[in-house]
Amino acid sequence: MMIRQSEILVDPVYTFVEDKVRRFESILERRIPEHIIAQITYDLKQLYKNNAKYKYSVTAIIALLYYYKIIRYKEALQLLSIYSRWKKRFKEVLKLKRKDKVEKKKKIICPKCGKEGYLVVGGNYMYVSHYINKTTEKCYIGRLKNT
Repeated sequence: MMIRQSEILVDPVYTFVEDKVRRFESILERRIPEHIIAQITYDLKQLYKNNAKYKYSVTAIIALLYYYKIIRYKEALQLLSIYSRWKKRFKEVLKLKRKDKVEKKKKIICPKCGKEGYLVVGGNYMYVSHYINKTTEKCYIGRLKNT
Protein backbone atom coordinates (compact mmCIF):
# COMPACT_ATOMS: atom_id res chain seq x y z
CA MET A 1 0.00 0.00 0.00
CA MET A 2 1.37 3.40 -0.96
CA ILE A 3 1.26 6.32 1.42
CA ARG A 4 0.05 9.53 -0.16
CA GLN A 5 1.79 12.80 0.59
CA SER A 6 -1.40 14.23 2.13
CA GLU A 7 -1.51 11.40 4.69
CA ILE A 8 1.92 12.11 6.14
CA LEU A 9 1.75 14.09 9.37
CA VAL A 10 4.05 17.07 9.27
CA ASP A 11 5.20 19.08 12.25
CA PRO A 12 3.74 22.59 11.78
CA VAL A 13 6.70 24.27 13.47
CA TYR A 14 9.12 22.45 11.16
CA THR A 15 7.19 23.50 8.05
CA PHE A 16 7.11 27.10 9.31
CA VAL A 17 10.88 27.10 9.94
CA GLU A 18 11.64 25.41 6.63
CA ASP A 19 9.49 27.91 4.68
CA LYS A 20 11.20 30.90 6.30
CA VAL A 21 14.71 29.46 5.91
CA ARG A 22 14.10 28.74 2.22
CA ARG A 23 13.08 32.39 1.78
CA PHE A 24 16.26 33.51 3.55
CA GLU A 25 18.34 31.29 1.24
CA SER A 26 17.25 33.28 -1.81
CA ILE A 27 18.36 36.53 -0.17
CA LEU A 28 21.61 35.14 1.26
CA GLU A 29 22.35 33.15 -1.92
CA ARG A 30 23.54 30.19 0.15
CA ARG A 31 22.11 26.77 1.05
CA ILE A 32 21.25 26.06 4.68
CA PRO A 33 21.56 22.35 5.65
CA GLU A 34 18.58 20.24 6.76
CA HIS A 35 20.11 19.41 10.15
CA ILE A 36 20.25 23.13 11.02
CA ILE A 37 16.53 23.45 10.20
CA ALA A 38 15.78 20.50 12.48
CA GLN A 39 17.96 22.00 15.24
CA ILE A 40 16.22 25.39 14.95
CA THR A 41 12.82 23.64 15.13
CA TYR A 42 13.90 21.84 18.31
CA ASP A 43 15.23 25.08 19.83
CA LEU A 44 12.01 26.97 19.03
CA LYS A 45 10.02 24.26 20.79
CA GLN A 46 12.33 24.51 23.82
CA LEU A 47 11.97 28.30 23.85
CA TYR A 48 8.20 27.85 23.48
CA LYS A 49 8.09 25.94 26.76
CA ASN A 50 9.30 29.12 28.48
CA ASN A 51 7.42 31.69 26.42
CA ALA A 52 4.76 31.20 23.74
CA LYS A 53 5.80 34.21 21.64
CA TYR A 54 8.85 32.39 20.22
CA LYS A 55 7.11 29.41 18.58
CA TYR A 56 6.23 31.11 15.30
CA SER A 57 8.76 33.92 15.39
CA VAL A 58 10.76 34.89 12.31
CA THR A 59 13.04 36.93 14.55
CA ALA A 60 13.82 33.86 16.65
CA ILE A 61 14.74 31.91 13.50
CA ILE A 62 17.12 34.69 12.40
CA ALA A 63 18.65 34.82 15.89
CA LEU A 64 19.22 31.05 15.92
CA LEU A 65 20.78 31.14 12.44
CA TYR A 66 23.17 33.77 13.80
CA TYR A 67 23.76 31.75 16.98
CA TYR A 68 24.78 28.68 14.97
CA LYS A 69 27.10 30.87 12.83
CA ILE A 70 25.22 30.18 9.60
CA ILE A 71 24.89 33.92 8.97
CA ARG A 72 27.01 36.90 10.03
CA TYR A 73 25.71 39.77 12.15
CA LYS A 74 25.34 42.11 9.15
CA GLU A 75 23.30 39.47 7.32
CA ALA A 76 21.13 38.99 10.41
CA LEU A 77 20.44 42.73 10.54
CA GLN A 78 19.62 42.70 6.82
CA LEU A 79 17.12 39.87 7.31
CA LEU A 80 15.63 41.63 10.34
CA SER A 81 15.13 44.81 8.34
CA ILE A 82 13.30 42.88 5.59
CA TYR A 83 11.21 40.39 7.58
CA SER A 84 10.88 41.72 11.11
CA ARG A 85 11.29 44.76 13.32
CA TRP A 86 11.81 42.91 16.62
CA LYS A 87 15.48 43.68 17.37
CA LYS A 88 14.70 43.41 21.09
CA ARG A 89 13.38 39.85 20.62
CA PHE A 90 16.51 39.00 18.58
CA LYS A 91 18.66 39.87 21.60
CA GLU A 92 16.28 38.05 23.99
CA VAL A 93 16.56 34.82 22.01
CA LEU A 94 20.36 35.01 21.92
CA LYS A 95 20.47 35.66 25.67
CA LEU A 96 18.10 32.75 26.42
CA LYS A 97 20.08 30.40 24.19
CA ARG A 98 23.40 31.34 25.81
CA LYS A 99 21.88 30.98 29.28
CA ASP A 100 20.56 27.54 28.33
CA LYS A 101 24.04 26.54 27.18
CA VAL A 102 25.58 27.59 30.51
CA GLU A 103 22.99 25.64 32.50
CA LYS A 104 23.72 22.43 30.59
CA LYS A 105 27.40 22.35 31.59
CA LYS A 106 28.27 19.13 33.35
CA LYS A 107 30.99 18.62 35.92
CA ILE A 108 33.85 16.40 34.84
CA ILE A 109 36.84 14.98 36.69
CA CYS A 110 40.09 16.66 35.74
CA PRO A 111 42.55 14.27 34.05
CA LYS A 112 45.52 16.08 35.62
CA CYS A 113 44.60 16.58 39.29
CA GLY A 114 41.49 14.40 39.72
CA LYS A 115 39.28 17.21 41.11
CA GLU A 116 35.78 18.02 39.84
CA GLY A 117 35.44 20.99 37.52
CA TYR A 118 33.92 22.40 34.36
CA LEU A 119 35.43 21.97 30.92
CA VAL A 120 36.11 25.34 29.29
CA VAL A 121 37.08 25.93 25.69
CA GLY A 122 38.50 29.38 25.08
CA GLY A 123 39.98 30.45 21.80
CA ASN A 124 42.43 27.72 20.77
CA TYR A 125 42.95 26.11 24.16
CA MET A 126 41.04 23.86 26.53
CA TYR A 127 41.18 23.71 30.32
CA VAL A 128 39.26 22.49 33.36
CA SER A 129 38.09 25.17 35.76
CA HIS A 130 37.91 24.24 39.48
CA TYR A 131 36.14 26.27 42.14
CA ILE A 132 37.94 25.56 45.41
CA ASN A 133 37.62 27.72 48.53
CA LYS A 134 36.01 30.58 46.57
CA THR A 135 38.94 30.73 44.15
CA THR A 136 39.15 29.54 40.57
CA GLU A 137 41.96 27.23 39.58
CA LYS A 138 42.57 26.23 35.98
CA CYS A 139 44.26 23.06 34.76
CA TYR A 140 45.51 23.42 31.19
CA ILE A 141 44.58 20.34 29.12
CA GLY A 142 45.74 21.17 25.63
CA ARG A 143 45.61 23.22 22.48
CA LEU A 144 42.88 22.76 19.86
CA LYS A 145 43.90 21.90 16.33
CA ASN A 146 43.00 24.51 13.70
CA THR A 147 41.19 23.02 10.74
